[in-house]
Amino acid sequence: QVGVIPVDIMNLSDGDIDRVLKEALNEFDISKLDIRIPNWLTVLDDEHRVKKEFNDVVNNVTGEFRKFKHANIIKDKLAECPLFQSVNITSLDPGTGEVVMEISCSDDLYNGIVEEIIGDAINDRGRFIELLQTSKIAKRAFDQYRSALDQVKSTGYGIAIPQPDEMILDTPEVIKQGSRYGIRLRAIAPSIHMIKVEVESSFEPIIGSEEQSKKLLEKIMSDYESNPDDIWKSEIFGRSLSEVVNDGIKAKLYLLPENIQYKLRESLEKIVNKGRGGIIAFIL
Repeated sequence: QVGVIPVDIMNLSDGDIDRVLKEALNEFDISKLDIRIPNWLTVLDDEHRVKKEFNDVVNNVTGEFRKFKHANIIKDKLAECPLFQSVNITSLDPGTGEVVMEISCSDDLYNGIVEEIIGDAINDRGRFIELLQTSKIAKRAFDQYRSALDQVKSTGYGIAIPQPDEMILDTPEVIKQGSRYGIRLRAIAPSIHMIKVEVESSFEPIIGSEEQSKKLLEKIMSDYESNPDDIWKSEIFGRSLSEVVNDGIKAKLYLLPENIQYKLRESLEKIVNKGRGGIIAFIL
């Protein structure tokens, strides 16, 4: 729909010309719509429900209204969203067709998202500082093992390099090589070696007759084809399939004796420190 302004050409005034030009500019498309939102909403993961709702609202509104004259309509439509506390137009430039809007959100929404991400209620500032300190320790540990985790996922083996503050320096000593002397500086540092082991687990319930077993199998396969993730939620004998399989995996992992764990670590230390790649293993 295009606006119409009736004017008397024979008695056209400067005001009439301004109104006509302004209406003409309003019919142009918005060249740039800059929607400024709180920075915490910007960095929020795109898969988060609040970020998804925000993107959907903005896409729907901006997709429907594109002309410069629709700037106020866009503002009002955005203001209808319960996520936003206020929506204001901070700049309108008819010459360039640029529109700048600023959106603010309530502190309650921010606090709710923070509690959701952290997984704990924040009742006061002291609790918030405590959680930040705990998160700092966890992040420091994760940063140390991140590279090893990436390696073990891709190759099956990952190594976390020790940090300087973990190194223990032995007492320096004088050594002799032939007729020459020197000093030996030896340090010990713990390196974390991660190994990915594919653990197999099977579940073989005795249902009854062959026909009953086939019906159960058909039901499980039907659930798997419609939604593969739902198969783990299937209940057998009052327990979900994921619980049963997970118990089988845990049982195998706990069967590894402590003396075997020690021998594996001892063998790995010898390989690393002696610089030898050869290894002979007897598995009985």
